[in-house]
Amino acid sequence: MRLIEFKSISVWICFAYFFLLFSQKIHAGFMTYHEAILKIEDSISSIADTTKRGIEQHKFKQWKARIEQIRQLSQVASVEHPVVISITSSPERLKHVPTVLSLIQDQITKDYIKKVIIVLPEKFRDNMDYNPEDIQPLSNLHEKVEVQRISKDLGPITKIIPAIEWANKHMSSGKVLSIDDDIAYSPSLVHVLAQAAHEPETVSSGGGSKKQRWNIPEDFPQQLPHHDSKSANYVDVIEGYGGVLYPLNINTELMKALVDPKFTSQSCKLSDDLVISFVLAIQNIYRVKASGSLVPIFHIPYGNQADALHSTAPSDLLITDLRQVDAIKYQDCYKKLREVSYDHEHKKFKTTEEIMAAYHQKIHEYVEQSSAGCTSSYSSSPDPLGHVAQQGAESVRVVTGHVLQDQEAEKK
Repeated sequence: MRLIEFKSISVWICFAYFFLLFSQKIHAGFMTYHEAILKIEDSISSIADTTKRGIEQHKFKQWKARIEQIRQLSQVASVEHPVVISITSSPERLKHVPTVLSLIQDQITKDYIKKVIIVLPEKFRDNMDYNPEDIQPLSNLHEKVEVQRISKDLGPITKIIPAIEWANKHMSSGKVLSIDDDIAYSPSLVHVLAQAAHEPETVSSGGGSKKQRWNIPEDFPQQLPHHDSKSANYVDVIEGYGGVLYPLNINTELMKALVDPKFTSQSCKLSDDLVISFVLAIQNIYRVKASGSLVPIFHIPYGNQADALHSTAPSDLLITDLRQVDAIKYQDCYKKLREVSYDHEHKKFKTTEEIMAAYHQKIHEYVEQSSAGCTSSYSSSPDPLGHVAQQGAESVRVVTGHVLQDQEAEKK
């Protein structure tokens, strides 16, 4: 009898233990703000290069000091419209997403934040799986956090398209904020970007630049008769690293078309900021940059690793300096964007409907050729540099003189 009672007690103890363990996992929630800070400091401490580590520690110290000055703003600030926050990540970096979100939890818990969507393709870059053990805890961060899987990796633009489509389906009005997985943001980010967008259909960003920075031609679409494109806070190209707040009237179908390598190029699939800005310009949507002092950011050290969404280059490009990646991609991509969207006869950019008609025609031709047994795909534009000399063992592939075929690029 005592043995039976002992076994019964043991069973109940084991049950209670696993129940508590399970409950802690389910209700883990965000880490505290200071725990998130410590995570970033640990990441900085792991930098092997002493000089670089010292520089990053100094920059992070400055960022923290600035954050402490404006953190109180997030406690009392309010936003007029409901907001959905969207983020995506790679399999290797997914474990860092809780740190990024924990830093802005003061905003996430506000009533005006309706949902936080973590968008993940079934396979990253169409060939890499996500670890289920990294995905499962994400939905347990907060009741507003939701993991949304999509069938195909759209490239870096994955972080915004599904969220805008979700918001349009579930909200009558509001905004969508996209953020990066390698940036420490200010707790007042949403409020500041909302204030920067003075008009309902304005896109505001914590980062942005004029087209001249990327050597983009002067004919970049500027259909803005009711705005002054020369104003101090106007930008041609928004830059997602600073966070971007979008209205809901963004044409996501046009974005999907312009990042499809069968229609444009692999460079465009990887140039989300340029493609998004191009679509906004075609739609006559104004873009502004918020004051940097109000939206301080810190690039977390893992941000420039091989799986960084923003630092990837097409496999037909050879580059030795990662800082050149965006410039090379943008110039190559813009040639294709202009090619598929400019009406040379009338000397103006086509309407959204005309571009989409051309896209569907291109895809129809592609399908017909594929079904007829054609083994080659539509190729992207020639390399803008023509050739690149051999750079030695240290070189990273970036630009070659041959034409990249999109089908081959998709496999890679």
